[in-house]
Amino acid sequence: VALVRALPAESLVGKQVTASMLVRAEDLDKPGACLLKIQKDRPLASQGFLAANLNEVAESTKGFVPCSVSAKVPEGARWILFGVSYRGRGTMWVKSPELR
Repeated sequence: VALVRALPAESLVGKQVTASMLVRAEDLDKPGACLLKIQKDRPLASQGFLAANLNEVAESTKGFVPCSVSAKVPEGARWILFGVSYRGRGTMWVKSPELR
């Protein structure tokens, strides 16, 4: 998992948030995904973990492809993290990350 951004969640509780980024993949042997992870409670646990299927990115090395992931921020959320995830060989890059 490559973390792109981490933001405090307190002011976003109860709101729908969308993490958007441009992703490029090269030489992946398994599909990668962009992800949004909301950490809640002690110890930090994943809540609202979502991944967008990026098979078309994994198969393309010709530039960046947009990827967005949305979730509602639950009560007690502490951090909102977003980035990319993949297993196996290859490389993924992210640019223009933002949360709305």
